Amino acid sequence: MVIMPTGGGKSLVFQLPAVCNHKPAVVVSPLIALINDQITDLRSRGVEAVSFTGEKGSTRRQQILYKLRSGDPDLKLIYTTPETLNRDVVFKEIVKTMDEKDLISYLIYDEAHCISQWGNGFRPDYLAVAEMSKILVPKAPTILLSATATQDAIADIK
Repeated sequence: MVIMPTGGGKSLVFQLPAVCNHKPAVVVSPLIALINDQITDLRSRGVEAVSFTGEKGSTRRQQILYKLRSGDPDLKLIYTTPETLNRDVVFKEIVKTMDEKDLISYLIYDEAHCISQWGNGFRPDYLAVAEMSKILVPKAPTILLSATATQDAIADIK
């Protein structure tokens, strides 16, 4: 778990290793606007990053799932929301059936304080963090990042 101030380079903590890896990283983020901003920035730098959220059409979702399943080395970051990660049955099944060598490089929770602050309230899909970690870990390390997590939130997340 990384606690750094806003503007301190938290995104670089996971983006740089993801770009250097031959397997994509899955980034769970609370806001589609934040996801879109990060993807726009990465693409402007020549990094293939995609949004895998409920707002995408089925054709685009199938393209992303195909790239994941086929091990496309150009796909570096897959951004999603906790709701999509928790509820997308096809994504979960693909991940469960993939060989460890073909799986994702990292499971990243950006704005990880939301797990504690929002999980028990209006976004209960954040409580699925443990389930997804069981599916992906130890196959892929989990990275949690926050600028505002309190000691109580950190203990709750653990």
